[in-house]
Amino acid sequence: MKAWLVVLLGFSISLSAEALSLCVEDADYLPLLLKQDIDGRSGLLPDIARAAAAEHAEPVTLLRHPWKRCLAMLRKNQVDAIAAAFWSSERDAWGAFPKANKRAQSAPDPELRLWREEYRVFVPLAGELRYDGQQFSGIKTGLGAPPGYVVWHSLKKAGVLDETVRSVKIGLQLVALNRLDGYVSERSIGLNMLRTLGLTEQVKLLPQTYYEDDSYLVFSHQFRQQNPQLTQAIWQSLPAIREQQLRKLLAE
Repeated sequence: MKAWLVVLLGFSISLSAEALSLCVEDADYLPLLLKQDIDGRSGLLPDIARAAAAEHAEPVTLLRHPWKRCLAMLRKNQVDAIAAAFWSSERDAWGAFPKANKRAQSAPDPELRLWREEYRVFVPLAGELRYDGQQFSGIKTGLGAPPGYVVWHSLKKAGVLDETVRSVKIGLQLVALNRLDGYVSERSIGLNMLRTLGLTEQVKLLPQTYYEDDSYLVFSHQFRQQNPQLTQAIWQSLPAIREQQLRKLLAE
């Protein structure tokens, strides 16, 4: 009887009623995101999340939308999870993060992160923009960043955002033409885009990191409440899978 109970409990932890719906940004942000699957790969972020779910026999349905829509859908419990988002105490109101302890306002456990993201400022090779780690100087046209991102809001608050420049691709092209002071992008995404566009000789990175933080696989509160063991199990599977993917990335 006890053996059967263990089997049944294990089954209830591993499976939710339906496939987990995961929303990611609809963008080609290699190596983190792909706009369309290539050879079964969707980019590091969804691939890690999907592999963690697969360890617990949980299928994943991947949805690609503009990032602001992913956030809105999670708030409304229209998707089960998003990949990936930075944590703030305000965001606890609409998303379930992997907490280090049971206190509602505590920070997430960094070991259970999906990825560590570093945002850098990409500028023209002979540009005049400077950043001292606190403030910008030499502003003429402003800086761009992906809409809805934490760095976008930070630039806007600082009064240096050019809201007309939206995508990483267009932003870096304008930087290369010296028509935009700078563009803030996740480092690996920006460097990959420069190689793709053939702009590595026209654009450089400022030495200071603009923003760096852990990003998380965030579940909707509804999914977390309905599947508490499953969500915790998926989070617990992330560290080993993340390290495997990082080693593969470094080897490429």
